[in-house]
Amino acid sequence: MPAVIGLDLSLRAAAGCLLFPSWDPVKPTDRVRFDTWGGKCENDLKARAERVDSIVTGIVEFVDGAMQWSGEPAILIEDHAYERFDQRGVMLAELAGAVKNELFRRWGLVVRPLAQSRAQSYLLGKLPPGKGTRGPATQAALSRLGFSFSASDPGDAFVIANAGRAELGLPGVTLAG
Repeated sequence: MPAVIGLDLSLRAAAGCLLFPSWDPVKPTDRVRFDTWGGKCENDLKARAERVDSIVTGIVEFVDGAMQWSGEPAILIEDHAYERFDQRGVMLAELAGAVKNELFRRWGLVVRPLAQSRAQSYLLGKLPPGKGTRGPATQAALSRLGFSFSASDPGDAFVIANAGRAELGLPGVTLAG
């Protein structure tokens, strides 16, 4: 059974969640590790390149640590819906490409994309209707499970990792009823 890593990429606050091979969905806060990378986002090209490099380096260290503890993990990344091809979309695409390329270059790991809405449906079942309701419903569900996050990014990474287990045919947490 592989470890599963979920990545929520953002230039402001990227996050990762590692679910160890021995992770038990009955005790979701045990055998899980989180990390975040990011901070103030500068807009000039050099600062952006340095920021992407810093986030990629942090993710590489996170994956390297996971491999030392549990062997080759399955890695899933939030697949961003690029409704608008604006500057933010371009920057996220650059970051996602850099992460995917570096993990493949170093270890031959292929990162699987997973839509956040699909990942949320593994946790919540039928998603609440209406724009802006999914995030609060997801945060409430994570709180019921015993997680407490100061920002949504680590929780989003957990949702991706949890759904990744389901995609691999492994048990995960579901609150669908």
